[in-house]
Amino acid sequence: MKRPALFALALLTLSATLDAHEGSCASALTVRKVVPMQPLPRACAAMGPFRLGMTYAAMIATMGTPSAAASPSAGNREAVYVFPRNLEAELKRHPALQQDDVHFGYVEVMFHDDKVVDVSAFIPRGVAFPYSVGGIAIGSAIGSVQARSKAPLSWNTSRDHVWLGAYPIGIGVGPNRRINAIDIEKKPIMIIRTYGLGFWWTRDPRNGLIRGYQVTLGPVCKPGLLPAC
Repeated sequence: MKRPALFALALLTLSATLDAHEGSCASALTVRKVVPMQPLPRACAAMGPFRLGMTYAAMIATMGTPSAAASPSAGNREAVYVFPRNLEAELKRHPALQQDDVHFGYVEVMFHDDKVVDVSAFIPRGVAFPYSVGGIAIGSAIGSVQARSKAPLSWNTSRDHVWLGAYPIGIGVGPNRRINAIDIEKKPIMIIRTYGLGFWWTRDPRNGLIRGYQVTLGPVCKPGLLPAC
């Protein structure tokens, strides 16, 4: 085979691989019902390096020290990573006048018995985020998921969040109908208690400019695995 033909074949193969990746999670959601709850297909069980079932040590080895971490009770743990990862350094170089001038998102990871049971990301428009859930990506149109998935979309009343049929995967949608949040969970851990996320801004006492931040995790009561507050 001549080189141009080999090159063309390579391009076609690469294109097919990319297309398969882009639709791998959505196209794997084949159950057309909303009950009973279904386990996530393997194609949907990770958000980039954050994998359902991975250990805390594996997460640290892959992603480094989280921006915040907490242990609500025995056997349960949470961690938060702020994006962009260099936000602290950027604020030192370019202080912000007010909170609305700071553009950031985060990934929250929940553990039970040292295994990841929930990964959720909230990434507002304009914040770069390199990871997707099997091709379901922050910033992409919700219509692209609907076109590939056989699972019915179950919207909340404000139509800014949707569950994909009987699968434990939720998607947040902005006014522009673009995805700004994704949550994947490990069946049957659907309503585990979590700690709420708080951001505290560090201001320069001389001029009041924001030059840094701290992240805190505080208890939020939810029915689930843990005792009542």
